[in-house]
Amino acid sequence: MIAWATLDAAIKAQVIACSPVTDVRWAWEPNAWAKPVRIRLKRSPIGVVGLDARVRAYDADDDALYAYQVGARTFGLEIRCESIRGAPSDSAPVDCADVLSVLITRLRRPSVTAALATGGCSVSSISGIARTTYEVEEREYGLAVVTVNMLAADVDLDTSAMDANDTVGADDIIEIATGTLTGTTPDDADHVVVWSTAE
Repeated sequence: MIAWATLDAAIKAQVIACSPVTDVRWAWEPNAWAKPVRIRLKRSPIGVVGLDARVRAYDADDDALYAYQVGARTFGLEIRCESIRGAPSDSAPVDCADVLSVLITRLRRPSVTAALATGGCSVSSISGIARTTYEVEEREYGLAVVTVNMLAADVDLDTSAMDANDTVGADDIIEIATGTLTGTTPDDADHVVVWSTAE
């Protein structure tokens, strides 16, 4: 499975490192206006990229062979910058789009991509920045949003262990494929070979 706790911590730490704004939180964290300018993070559900692979690994400690299903996943990271209009002053208000432009530029730094990779994810692409304003109880707020498409690995352990001498996993349909390959010999005769992915 995707290690969301590790990924979430790595993503938040790097957004904080890249952002000129100190108030950075996930959408599910306490949401009071602690600062006049803030950043909120939200991630979308995962999407599957390509085909998953089936791999097996031997564990010498318990003398068992385990099956894993591994594959690439993608998800969107929505980064929202909000500000109270006129903050920090009417003469020099913060433009949320400017804040996000600095942030997404810094996300491409080698040190940041290395830290994200250590956390188990990477940046795939970055959307354009959208911005608007809105009012709540006669107070005007600025808002800018950018979506960063992220990649991560999904590793799912088959819960049933196999004996060390067994080449067939719990899911035979995925683990083993068989078939025939027909070729032509120099004398124009058919030559049929039976093949299998089983060891």
